Amino acid sequence: MLSGNWRAANLRFAQTPTVLACEASTTMSTTLILFTIFFLAALLGAGIFYYLTLQNLAHMRREVEKLQIQARAERASSMLRAERSRCQQELQALETDLGANPRDALTPQELTLVDNHRASVKQCVDALKQAGEWMGLPFDLEWVDMLQRLPRLQALYRASLDNPSAPWAGDTAPPMAEALNLGSQRN
Repeated sequence: MLSGNWRAANLRFAQTPTVLACEASTTMSTTLILFTIFFLAALLGAGIFYYLTLQNLAHMRREVEKLQIQARAERASSMLRAERSRCQQELQALETDLGANPRDALTPQELTLVDNHRASVKQCVDALKQAGEWMGLPFDLEWVDMLQRLPRLQALYRASLDNPSAPWAGDTAPPMAEALNLGSQRN
């Protein structure tokens, strides 16, 4: 019996390395398969993450561009309003000077100043209207409304326009004449 057990034990011992090798090979194959599946899943996840990140970046870029366009439009409208306010302040200073120092006519430099400011104000108003930023009275004044708030300057400017010794005598009507006519038609 002993010899039978010994033989059975030897047989088991002899088969063990082969069985162990098969079991190790199966374990290695399973591990390799699981590692490959995990690697492919990680690669797929990284690809999906990359695609979604690109989509989010494109969306954020579009939003930033919209905000920049809006900021440029607001900056442009505020610059236009600042230019119009600068012209209005200079005309108001001239009106104040006319109140402090009464006179019968404007000097040619003052006439030029008024004409230049008229052109600037009209350009600012047109640009604001085209941009859709025009708020209307009392916030935004057109040239006629602005001139009506300066009664001394308006009276002297009309008198200077009617004066035949004006610097533009013999030429076509000065640029302000059409605005003054429009102002009288509005009333």
